[in-house]
Amino acid sequence: PSSRGCTAPPCASPRSAPATWGHWPSAAASSSTSTSTTATPRTRVIFPALDIRVKNVAGTYSLEHKGENDLFTQLLALLQLDIQNDDALRRELASCTGAIQTCLTQHMSKEEEQVFPLLTKKFSYEEQSDLVWQFLCNIPVNMLAEFLPWLSTSVSSDEHQDIRNCLFKIVPEEKLLKQVVFTWIEGKATREVAQSVVSDNLERSHCCKDASFVIQAEKLIYPLEQSKVGHIKHTESNVGQADRHPIDEILYWHNAIRKELNDIAEETRRMQQSGDFADISAFNARLQFIADVCIFHSIAEDQVVFPAVNSELSFVLEHAEEERRFNNFRCLIQQIQMAGAKSTAAEFYSELCSHADQIMEAIEKHFCNEETKVLPQARVLFSPEKQRELLYRSLCVMPLKLLERVLPWLVSKLSDEEASSFLQNMRLAGHL
Repeated sequence: PSSRGCTAPPCASPRSAPATWGHWPSAAASSSTSTSTTATPRTRVIFPALDIRVKNVAGTYSLEHKGENDLFTQLLALLQLDIQNDDALRRELASCTGAIQTCLTQHMSKEEEQVFPLLTKKFSYEEQSDLVWQFLCNIPVNMLAEFLPWLSTSVSSDEHQDIRNCLFKIVPEEKLLKQVVFTWIEGKATREVAQSVVSDNLERSHCCKDASFVIQAEKLIYPLEQSKVGHIKHTESNVGQADRHPIDEILYWHNAIRKELNDIAEETRRMQQSGDFADISAFNARLQFIADVCIFHSIAEDQVVFPAVNSELSFVLEHAEEERRFNNFRCLIQQIQMAGAKSTAAEFYSELCSHADQIMEAIEKHFCNEETKVLPQARVLFSPEKQRELLYRSLCVMPLKLLERVLPWLVSKLSDEEASSFLQNMRLAGHL
């Protein structure tokens, strides 16, 4: 599915698109998960777009979003403690919950009073529609599958119809994608729609736990298979190959990331030697992409793989350090872009290479630890079916917008045999 360049016609509803998404944060006031689900896409999509046309708005709200996230982090930490037997903890929990409710209520009221009028004034209906779709595409797929059904039960019937009308206009004209999104927004189980959709569009039809994402993955995977190598076939002969410790396909991700980071490090050295920063914007975009890949790969490991292998196993600190290093690298590139012609200073060259080397070192250490401490345990503990399930759920942690870029990128880094194994395991995982 495409999440780029969607220039949908105006929504059928008399409400504008931002007014329609206004139902979403209001409903989210009762759910910590949904609030964090909507805050990050707003920070990454809505406010940067608004900042281009109206200055001094985005920064203030980004800081408020960070404050909300800190409160939720505090709340989740409290919930891990033995609050039933500690009166002081229960009082602290009640205080934290009240602070979140007050903070969110005030924040959303400000957005509805200040931000929404600016959006409706500064953006056409078509632009508003595109922003709403980009907003959805920046929500992780596994959260979107929960968020939209929850949303459908949290708004009035009129608001629900407004959202349906808007989605009908903004979702790209792809039959399967529309069916999935509307199944979610209707709050229905996906098994029934999956049985009809999968039978029409896949070579084999199976019931599955999360059929909605199978549809999404197959829409992405099938074109990849054709573009990567025409002779890769979806045959039963691949099953034997896919049975060999599917969890080892984490190595595909590690090796692809290593190669991309090596290329970036080489590019920084080339810039140092040549003094040519003409392609710094393209370099920045490439760095942003691999940073997102690394960050969501780490999130998938922290949320899916490591808890399954060993509840006490954690690389959270290492992942946070890697994200910090990526952010520092991005800030340096932004400084170079802002400096323009002055960015030829020797210290910029030196810092670029230093940051690239530090990231490479941190990632390599992290990958080696996982490959020696985690994968051996996963091979022993889990059946091939369970290993595929973990890999499949790891993909669902990514937002749709990133996922549609990541799958072609990953497959392009694999040999024909590796690509065949990866695609087959994803199909088998979806049909568990």
